[in-house]
Order: sequence, then C-alpha cells, then structure tokens
Amino acid sequence: MGSEMCIRDRFNSVGFNNAFKPKIASQHQYIPNFMNWAAENDIDVRGHLLIWPGTGSIGDLDDSTAVSGVTYGNHLSNANTSNFASYDVRGAVDTYRASDRGNDAKAALESVVDAEITEWASRWNVYEWDVVNETLSNTLLQEILGYDQMAEWFNIADANKLNSDADLFINEFQIVSAQFQPNDNVYEARRDTYFERIDRVIADNGPITGIGFQSRFKYGHIPPETVYARLEEYGTLYPNLKLAGTEFEIKDQYDDNTGNVVVAYSETLRAQMTEEILTTYYSHPNVTGMSAWDFMNPEVDADDPTTARALCYYDGTVKLNGLVWYYLHRIRYNTDASMTTPANGEVSLSGFKGDYAISVTYEGNDYPATYELLVDGSMQVQLSDVTVPPTVATIEHWPFNDIPNTQLADTVNVSGSVQFPNASPSIMTDGSGLLVVSQDASIASSGNFLGSSEITIGGRSKGVYELELIIASVELTGGDANGANVGIGFKDSSQGSDLFRIRLNKTGNGLTVNTFFDSIYTVFHTFDSVYTLSDPLKLRAVIDLDANTSDIYMALGAGAESLLGQIAIPSGAIWDQISFSAVNNSVDWGPNDVIKIDSMVIRKLQLDNYGLWETRTNWSNETLTNEADDPDGDGIYNLMEYALGGDPILDDSVSILPKVSLLTGNPHLEFTLGVDSVDLQYSIQHSEDLIDWTSLPGTTVNGQIGDVVQIPLFDALYQMLFSRLRVSSN
Repeated sequence: MGSEMCIRDRFNSVGFNNAFKPKIASQHQYIPNFMNWAAENDIDVRGHLLIWPGTGSIGDLDDSTAVSGVTYGNHLSNANTSNFASYDVRGAVDTYRASDRGNDAKAALESVVDAEITEWASRWNVYEWDVVNETLSNTLLQEILGYDQMAEWFNIADANKLNSDADLFINEFQIVSAQFQPNDNVYEARRDTYFERIDRVIADNGPITGIGFQSRFKYGHIPPETVYARLEEYGTLYPNLKLAGTEFEIKDQYDDNTGNVVVAYSETLRAQMTEEILTTYYSHPNVTGMSAWDFMNPEVDADDPTTARALCYYDGTVKLNGLVWYYLHRIRYNTDASMTTPANGEVSLSGFKGDYAISVTYEGNDYPATYELLVDGSMQVQLSDVTVPPTVATIEHWPFNDIPNTQLADTVNVSGSVQFPNASPSIMTDGSGLLVVSQDASIASSGNFLGSSEITIGGRSKGVYELELIIASVELTGGDANGANVGIGFKDSSQGSDLFRIRLNKTGNGLTVNTFFDSIYTVFHTFDSVYTLSDPLKLRAVIDLDANTSDIYMALGAGAESLLGQIAIPSGAIWDQISFSAVNNSVDWGPNDVIKIDSMVIRKLQLDNYGLWETRTNWSNETLTNEADDPDGDGIYNLMEYALGGDPILDDSVSILPKVSLLTGNPHLEFTLGVDSVDLQYSIQHSEDLIDWTSLPGTTVNGQIGDVVQIPLFDALYQMLFSRLRVSSN
C-alpha cells in the first residue's frame, strides 16, 4: 500500500521499466495486472520500448570468435519468449549470420523484426511509445537492414498502436545529461549523431512525434542553464516535435573496474538538482513530460548504495528528492482556483500546460470533467443540457475568404450588410483567406481612407460594442521611418469624423498600437525596434457608448490577451458607419512592405434577454413570470411586455401596443422598442388573408431601446394587406 500511495501521490502517468521490453520475458507475466491497476486508478501508461536494435556491428558477424549476445546482439530479444512476446530477433540475426546473407536472408530477418514490433505495439494501450532505443550505440539491425528501417519501425508502430493518439518517440541516453567538463566535446559529438538519427527518420517519412532524453544524471552538478540550452537546440531544430525526459534519475557513478565511487551525490544536492532539472525541463515550451526511472527501491544500505537514487522506499518512506518531486508536481505546477464567470461565461487565469479537472456549477448543478489545455491556452467546457441566452451577437464579419484579387469593396460580409463603396487595388484578397494591404504607388502622400455604408443595425448611440482586427503578419521594413499604418474605426457620418479608430502604426521606435481621432494620437504599445511580425496580432476594442469609453486589448500569437488601456470617446455621437484606413503611399510605405489581415469583426456585447428582465422586474410577489404568461390580464404576454417596454403587472395595452399612424399621408405601423433589436428579434409579418403569414416577405426592424419605429403598411401590389408584429428571443 505504501508503494501504491507513493505512485498515486506523485505521478499522473507510469511506466513499467524493463518489463515493457520484449527481451525481458520473465517480467511480462506482471504486465496485465499492472495495466489493470493503472486503469482502475485513472493513470496513463508510457511504453518503453518497441525495438532495441542491438549492440555490435555487421563486421562482428564475420569474426569466428564473436559471441552472440555478448560481442554482438546484446539487447535484442532472444529464445526466452513469453505468452506476450513470441519472437527471437537475436536468433534471427544468428540465422542471418550463418546464411549466404543475400536478399532472401535479409528479408527473413526483417520480417522477424517487423513482426516483433507489430506484436508488441498491438499488445498494450499506452499514451506514448519509445519506438527505437539508443540508436547511437545500438546499430546492428540498421547496419544489416539499412538505416531506412528506423522510419519503417515508426510506420509499423503507427499502424499497430492500440491508442490512435499515442505519440511515437526516439529515445537516447547521455544527451541532455551528457558529461559536462570545460572544453570537452562529449555532448556535441552525441548531439550531432542524434541529430543525424532523427533527421534520417524524418527524411524517410517516419511518423515520429517526439524526442526522448533518458536524463540520467551521473556526472556531477550540471548547471540548469546548460540543461536548458541543450533542450533549446532540439526545440529550435525540431519545433513540431515533443520533448520528454524518459528515464530521469540522479545516480552515483562507480568505476566499472574497481567498483570505487567516482561521483557521489549528497541527499541535499540530489534534491537540489531534482528541483533545478524539473523546473528547467518544464520551462521549455516543447517539453511534455518527465518520467522517473528507478523511483522506488529498498531502503539504502551499505551493500547496495545505488538505491540512494530512488524518490521513495518500498515501505512508503519519502526521501528528500521525493518531497521535492511531490512539491513541484502537486503544488508548484498545480493550478487550484475557484472563479465566477461574467455573463459571457469566460474567465482567465494563469496555469500550466496539461490536464485539468474542472467542475462547473450552474443553477445548482455540478458538471465535473477532465479537460486538456488547448494549444491556444484555452479550455472550453460545454454544458450539454443547459441553454444559455447569448451575450454576444456578431453584426459585421469579413473573413476575407474571397477569390484572389477581390478589392475590399467586393469582399463578402458574412454577418451583415455593410460594404465599403470605394476601394483600392492596393487592398485586395490573396485567395488564402487574407486581405493584403500593399503600397499604393499612385499616391505620394496620405493614403486610402474608406468609409462604409450604414451599419446593418442602424445608427447607435447606446450599448457596448466590440471591434476586432486580426492581423496575420506585418512587413514594414521599407519606406520612411514614420507614417505607414492600417486602422479600423467607428464613424459618425453626420459629423464626417471617426468616433474611434485603432491602428497599427510604423514609427521610428518600432511598430505601435495606437488610437487616432480628433487629432489626438495615443500610443498603447510599442514593439521596440520591431518592424516585422510573423505571429498573428489580435487588436480588440470594447466601445461603451453609454460610458463614452473604449478599452484597448492586444494578443500576439498564442499569448494571453492583455488590456492596454482605456480612452474617452466623444459623447452624444451617433455611430452609423465603419472606417478603414491605410496610409500606404509610395513614400511612407516601401514597395515590398505588406500587412496581411485575417479578419475584421464587429459584435454587440452585453446583450439583454428575457431572463435578465425577469430578474430586474418588480413582480410584487406575482408568480406568473414565464414568457407566455399574462399576469395583468391585458392581453399582452410577458415577452411582448418586455419587447415593448411595458409593465407586466399593469394593464398598459393601450399605451404600448403598436398603432397605425399617418406619415406623409401613408399609413405606418408605429411602436416603441423596449429592447435593442440586436438583443431581441423584431419583425413585421404580412398576410393577405390573416392565415398565411410566411409567403410575403417580412420587414426586419432595427433600432435601439427607446426608438420609435414606423413601418410603412401601404403596398401598391396588394389591394388588402394585414400586418402584425412578431418578437422572438435569440
């Protein structure tokens, strides 16, 4: 029980060390119970290994004195098979040695190797396999069959693994943990050879997904900065591959000939290095795990000092390095937080990569689940039996998925009706989902300032709105030091000016995120001496027309979004257009300069809904509060009371119901909006016979709370036309 507790308390995945090697047949009988125990305790299993290609060289096969399993072929499976591993690879090598060594003999050996990998990979459900182990010193099979077989072993593993998501690693010793002495090149020599092995697997189309470093430290105190630098070399060269420590331990070193100790670690130093190494590994973005090898042993004694490398003993006693491991895994790198979401259902917190146990509580019900942190740093929890009214509505959206060379004026707005009537050939789509702003060689000053048609929902002086501009990449290395910029803003057409505009601007100090309107220039962020961005830049402004403020947010790449600051915007203005600007003249903008825009989106935030109205209404102990109820008996159900700004417990039908009024001599249906038309759907339906209300096209109603809406009722095509108001929740 002590050993099981030690595992559960310190690890979220386990391996079975030598038992998972096809060669160690005597331990295979224990694997099924081990796998069952791990499943019962919800602990993932790591597999080590599928093939250990054997020591020695092909030249040893010609040496009559060479001994199988000693001179060559050590680490290969042998005649000691089991109920789970039935192949004898070393025996197949010996058969090849005694043959004519022609193509048929080579094919026979290859078939045995492939069969062993197929059998072993298909036996065990693991989340990660070391496909091939220690290829720097185990090259016998590669020399006989060819180094291209390494990629083939990965392909066989990929085709036969039980877990379709299992990662496939190459694994090697003394890489990150290689001997560290000033001016020696032990690490460099091993590193370069490991590079060659990995490159060969990739070049031969092997589906490798990870690089393993055994991480067995036995050459003294290697500085953390050296450890990180070594990881970074692999992270830089192989950015799409995972990195993992696969057999971590800090062990004393002994002379193979005399048995005398060469390097001995005190318990304090062993604990210190455990903290340094784990922290260094986990600080690298490509590292996905660290597995301890000999984590549990009998209590240390003079007859077997090697047990000192363990984290704990069989009786459950935890050593100092084991306490450090526990602290790092369960405390320092553990995120424990309780938070309440705002209306949009989103919260932000700092956390570490990995799996999270999350429990969401909504209306008294708990929804526990386990989620993995996504690549973009987010997690999404869906409550399948809960319907939550939307808090955000997209009004205008340009994804720029148009055919190549489509000018901005002709791009498709997938959510609204706004268009930019004027356009420029220097602002066009590239056919891959991007709007490309390039130099306008026809002008030597200023730029392209494009105003839109009226926004889809009509002019607005109230509410909270969001403007989002995602810039895919930036290259502004040519042209003048200052001036080139791209921006988007809200415009009041009656004033002929912007209420607000956010821009990415080139300055002598670097690219800046700024706002510019009413001749006021406000800088929120500067990319010091940077004029090229390869990671996406998301700029977001939350414009509150009630408070007359705008909050500016920014996110670069997969990084978290940050609030840059707030500015005041003009009061009393009417937002009814969108402006797009590009100062891309031939002086400020170089001929090769380009800004590529991924999308532009405008949303309304903080939507109202019936549930919120129900909560804030004084019902005077009335219980008939559902949408279809009519507690005051005035013939207007509650949802319509909400839509028309009525009082659900007061007979106010005369004052709030739509009425017919004459405007310029023509009849109109007139009523006052009690809710913004984005928050609640209003439509006027028409019929010729009071039965069919769907054949004739309806009239969409746009407006903000308090607006008096007047909809024409006369149509020369119809002799008799009936009209009615219909409202529905989003």
